[in-house]
Amino acid sequence: MARTKIVSDSDVLAEARRCFLAYGPGVSTEVIAEALEISQPTIFKRFGTKKDLMLAALLPPSVPAWVSALEDGPDKRPIVEQLREVIRQAAAFFAETIPAMSVIRASGISKEELLASFEVAPPVVAKRTLIAWLLRSKEGGLIRPVDFEAAATMILGALQFRAFMVQIVGDAPSGAPDEDYVDDLADLLTHGLAPEVG
Repeated sequence: MARTKIVSDSDVLAEARRCFLAYGPGVSTEVIAEALEISQPTIFKRFGTKKDLMLAALLPPSVPAWVSALEDGPDKRPIVEQLREVIRQAAAFFAETIPAMSVIRASGISKEELLASFEVAPPVVAKRTLIAWLLRSKEGGLIRPVDFEAAATMILGALQFRAFMVQIVGDAPSGAPDEDYVDDLADLLTHGLAPEVG
């Protein structure tokens, strides 16, 4: 007698994410079930509705890893090194998240329903945490006093816009590889945030 295939919830979510990103919100749960070699009712038994499955597979965590990492810093290293790390981690997050959020919005789920999934909206958490990181950088003498909200908005906007353009046109707006973009943005920010001399 053949053994029943064991498929974990994380396997289901990974395949659901792949299918939703590849085919859009209209993809049938039958397609997901067939790829996993399980039954469609098994998916519904674990996740409820197709919408619940989509949200579980595509929604970002309320506090992404790159945001959590900000809470431990900054340290004493040159600010350009630390900005490069922050930008690299955040850029990777947005590259994954923006396509997923596009699928969710295309499904017709409202912004209000999405925000109801979180105690505080993830973009708000990210911005607040980045502002606090910049403030601590100033207190440590790594950067000069600036409008920290404007600086955080500029950093997040530069990363989100790039990921958005890749999603829309299929390529980065500057044509530069991700690593070059990270380095250039960190360098530009460092010069703009550098402590005043004299």
